[in-house]
Amino acid sequence: MKLRNFIRTYLSWNRHRCCSMCSRLEQLGIQTMKFTCLYQKHFRIVSACTSTPADVVKTRIMDQSGGVHRYSGPINAVSTIIKEEGIITLWSGFVPIVTRKIVWCTLFFVTYEQLLLRI
Repeated sequence: MKLRNFIRTYLSWNRHRCCSMCSRLEQLGIQTMKFTCLYQKHFRIVSACTSTPADVVKTRIMDQSGGVHRYSGPINAVSTIIKEEGIITLWSGFVPIVTRKIVWCTLFFVTYEQLLLRI
């Protein structure tokens, strides 16, 4: 029962915040759903640009756990990857990562906003 009250309180606070922002945007002539999808895509692309190199380095270090240790740490891994394979290798897998982030976040936030408007 306490959890249900907490969730209702949290959602009503966010709904008020969301609805006030949505009404301001609608006064400016901006449709909320399009605005949400648009800014989410831009933020996810920036997020993928910054997180993909870290994922590549993390994966390379984890792959060496059972065999020969090529890298002594993350900084050594970055410098070795850049020297041997080129800097663009740090962004290998960028397209699947950004696609997953855009699809998931768009679905999540659109659903979340619609739930807030209906509660």
